[in-house]
Formats: sequence, structure tokens, C-alpha cells
Amino acid sequence: MTAYTDSPIYARTDGYLARWYFDIGAKVKKGDLLAVIDTPELDKQVAQAEADLATAETNSGNAKVQADRYAGLVKSDAVSQQDTDTFTTQAAAASSAVKSSQANLQRLKELQSFEKIYAPFDGVVTARTVDTGQLISQGGSSELFHMQAIQTLRVYTNVPQVYSQGLKRGMKIPLTFPEHPGKTYEGTLVRTADAIDPASRTLLVELDLDNRSGELMPGGLAQAHFKTASAGTSLIVPSAALIFRRMVCR
Repeated sequence: MTAYTDSPIYARTDGYLARWYFDIGAKVKKGDLLAVIDTPELDKQVAQAEADLATAETNSGNAKVQADRYAGLVKSDAVSQQDTDTFTTQAAAASSAVKSSQANLQRLKELQSFEKIYAPFDGVVTARTVDTGQLISQGGSSELFHMQAIQTLRVYTNVPQVYSQGLKRGMKIPLTFPEHPGKTYEGTLVRTADAIDPASRTLLVELDLDNRSGELMPGGLAQAHFKTASAGTSLIVPSAALIFRRMVCR
């Protein structure tokens, strides 16, 4: 059995873990705040980018005023067309610099938003590998949390090729578990691999099992009971049961 959704959670920004809010076994909802990362260096970069944007906007405004002034004067031949084109080009460049500063600021603010780590789906926190004050590096070097959605479990099993034609999507398959003796759960066949594994001559199938009660845990083993039609009168003998000897004819 596996969780319906299984996801490691990593940081997207560098800093120090300021605080975490959920430990292992905690049931969380999508959007719940899991942890907060303190990012002093990134905060300084955001402040610098805001200052750069203000400077670019001031320069752009001044360049536009100059360009508009020369555009009015060139009509009366008070200034040359070449000077007018120069100031018009400068105004366009200053406007592009503003857009570049805005994009850089937006990029940094998006990174800053990753200071807060939220749960991506409803599920259970199955691992927490960080603690308060720990250095956090962005990327996949070390996961912060591990979450699994266990409201529905996926059960994978292999069915021999000879019985594969008797399987239909939507079939109800009884499941039993050693930790729940005498109790039967009902799984639903939702999909198959639609291909026979050439190594094992079996068909991989997936059953979905309702686990809203929380009685079952991912990672465990289940026993699936398929009710299929008879495959015929063929006798299948495992190769280990055969003994090969040299035959001598006289």
C-alpha cells in the first residue's frame, strides 16, 4: 500500500528556520503553515531592489520630460532632429530600465514569499528533519518535511497473465490485513498497466481503498482476493519442481 499522494517538502530560499508548527503524525489541511524561514540576506536584497526601482522610475520620468520638451521644440526648429532623437532614445531606455527593475523586484518578492512553507494538500506529516535555528539551503539537498495523503490509499498488486482478461475497471476487490484479523475491506480496481510484464508475466493493477477512518497506514502489506473465471484446464508447474536427467536409450 502507498499513500495517494506522497511528497517531500523542500525550501525554495536560503536562511535559518525561525519556527516550525507541526510535528510527525500531525494531520494538516492544505494551506496550513508548516514553518517559517528567517531570510535576512534576501530581505536586504528586496530593500535594495526597491531603491533601484525608485531610482529607475525617477530617471525615466526625467528622461520622458526631456523627450517631450524636445519633441515640442523640434516642430519650430528650435532644436535639431538629432538631439530630439537622442532624448527620445534615452527615454525609451529609461522606461526599459524601469521594467527590468520591476521584474527583479518581483522575482525577489516571490523568493521572499517562500519564507513561509505551507502544506500542499490535506494529509499527515510523516517526517520532520529540521529544527529551530537550523541553516536552510534552497533546493533538493535536504527535505524539511514529508507529507502523505492517506484519506485514500493505493494498493498495487500483480495478477498472473492468465487471469488478466477477467479484470475490469470498477471491480470491487476484498482486501484483508494481518493487523486487522477477521475484518475485510473493499478496494476498487481503478486502473491497470495495460501491459504484461515480460519478466514475471503478470499485469500490474491498482486498487483504491477508502481510508477516511485512518485505520490503515501506507507502507503496509495487504492480501487481495480476486474472483475470476476459471483459466481452463492447463496445469502450471513451477520450474523448481522439475528434475532434468539425461536419458539413455538402448
